[in-house]
Amino acid sequence: MPMCYNSKFVLFDITANQYVRASSIPDKHGLNFGHIVLLQTCWSTDPSVTINCEEVLNRGPWAGHRLEITTIDCIDKDAKDVSEEVVNKVVGVFDQDDYTPFKWHCQSYPHILRPPPI
Repeated sequence: MPMCYNSKFVLFDITANQYVRASSIPDKHGLNFGHIVLLQTCWSTDPSVTINCEEVLNRGPWAGHRLEITTIDCIDKDAKDVSEEVVNKVVGVFDQDDYTPFKWHCQSYPHILRPPPI
């Protein structure tokens, strides 16, 4: 079992005192903490710098914040669980046919990773 799917692990935003539980990440599209970090921390002053989806992704709410992967028992007991909100956002982005993590990676870095032949 990969670390990210162990139910005790959380992605903790130290700055905002919020966390996302690993157990809340569905086994869909190969999503993991990395996708959450990417979409929660991306930032641009140019609104056109985003992917084509319904979510506004150029102003990540965790941009510039201190993050860590830790266990649920190691975080502040007053920390807010934002798992449902954040995971729904991430799943919503990757539910679109053109943006599964594999396809997204291939579109962004075609010279590095090519899709397997059919």
